[in-house]
Amino acid sequence: MSFDDEGGEPRTQRAPRPRRSTTASRSPAIDDQTLLVRRAVAGVGALVLIILIGIAVRSFLNSRRDAALRSYNDTVTSIANEASSQVSTPLFRLLANPGTTSAIDANTTVQSYRVQAQLEASRAKGLKVPGEMVGAQRDLLLALNFRAEALRKIADALPAALGTQSADQGAGMIAAEMEVLLSADVIYAERVAPLIGQALGDHHISQPVAASQFLPSLSWLSPQYVTARLTGNAGGTTATGAPKAGTHGHALLAVSVGGTTLSEGTTVNQIKVSPSLTFDLKVGNQGSNDETGVVVSLTISGTATPIPPATKTIDTKAGVVQDVLIPLTVTPPAGNVKLVASVAKVPGESTLSNNKKTFLASFVH
Repeated sequence: MSFDDEGGEPRTQRAPRPRRSTTASRSPAIDDQTLLVRRAVAGVGALVLIILIGIAVRSFLNSRRDAALRSYNDTVTSIANEASSQVSTPLFRLLANPGTTSAIDANTTVQSYRVQAQLEASRAKGLKVPGEMVGAQRDLLLALNFRAEALRKIADALPAALGTQSADQGAGMIAAEMEVLLSADVIYAERVAPLIGQALGDHHISQPVAASQFLPSLSWLSPQYVTARLTGNAGGTTATGAPKAGTHGHALLAVSVGGTTLSEGTTVNQIKVSPSLTFDLKVGNQGSNDETGVVVSLTISGTATPIPPATKTIDTKAGVVQDVLIPLTVTPPAGNVKLVASVAKVPGESTLSNNKKTFLASFVH
């Protein structure tokens, strides 16, 4: 036994510490299948999240688009209502009964209506237009600008129409601008309103589309009718535009061409084509009042080349039958067609069953 030099206690040898197991500190191993399942669940969750975000974004964009379409239609409706209440109605009230209004005052008043019509066109031009409404917007601006320009020319023609030396010329100028107003109505009815309705329907938006008829009657296309209204002698209507007492109305009694009376029904009438082909419409005034500005028309459909409608404006005497000759402006091509002849309704007329006749025909060269 050995001792330290200083006589201390003998050293003792420490027992070695046991080695810690390396496997005891490790987590249990994750098998490959569990790992794949966890990854698949995470991937599906991410995909679902992306889909939900996409649906939310699309719903937001669709909602904003639908709101823009509704807003556009609401504004067009407002403009159409203003055109009727603030321009068309007071304009034709003035023209139908100018009374003692001077030519200068009439010009000034109609110019104010023109300014209002131009404001409506400017308002429409400033609209924020959804992509689906671009076509409707283009035609809307065309119709509104037509109206504003026609009103300017009507105002300029009024002094002559209300005068004595150039009254017929002035009335003719006003009647010509009434055709422009009619064109604007046709553009709105056949283009603007259907295109707006189509855009709303494509996105399942249930919202009415406003109509906009500026010209109250086709009678205003006649210079004679314009003169009669401005002078207070408008046939079957009073100075306020109301029908006079008594009965009113016409009948289309027969239609002939080349001396042959056409037959209605399923009969196909053979019509020999010749230069300046002219139809004879026999019209009878069956009321107790004389009428002015009565529009008689003939339309032909079914030809390879469209034929524009032919019209004529006449004055009629109570109880009198007269022949109205309507020449075609173009030579019709050979082939089967449908002819529709008609007499327009006049104020106070209630029975329209005898105002129109329809024929089947074949043009032969």
